[in-house]
Amino acid sequence: ACIAAAFFVSILVYNNIPHKNSNNNLFNTYYNSDISLNLNRSGNNGLAEALISYNQKNYQDAINIFNDILSSDSSNIAVAFYAGVSYIETKDFKSAIRLFNHIIKDQDNLYIEHAEWFRALCLLRTGNKAEAIKEFEKISKDTINYHNKEAKEILKKIDI
Repeated sequence: ACIAAAFFVSILVYNNIPHKNSNNNLFNTYYNSDISLNLNRSGNNGLAEALISYNQKNYQDAINIFNDILSSDSSNIAVAFYAGVSYIETKDFKSAIRLFNHIIKDQDNLYIEHAEWFRALCLLRTGNKAEAIKEFEKISKDTINYHNKEAKEILKKIDI
């Protein structure tokens, strides 16, 4: 009975000690694909079809259509962004990072802050913690960044 009581007390003590979160737990806590950004569907049946697939959570179908669009118009940043999020949903973080890098490099679009945030989360999820921390620090220092508060929070929780 003493051993069982000691075991029970040790579990209670362990569970009450603050622990840093794992990369996967932090990713799952802060990742949200429900960002709704303006995407103009007019004149592009492929885009409308891709968005239907995306909204129905048929991410692989959406990726295929987004990639068809990007093959003829690689400058379509909005499509690149939604393709990147779709890649996250299919756990293809390397492809997502590649697209977010493309968006960030463009430097003249409305998707940069979200691309930086999702890129940092993907880096964290894939174990590239040092790069993720750099990105979260950059975001946390930008007081007008949409993800500023979240970046500060995640930096407090990340296991350095």
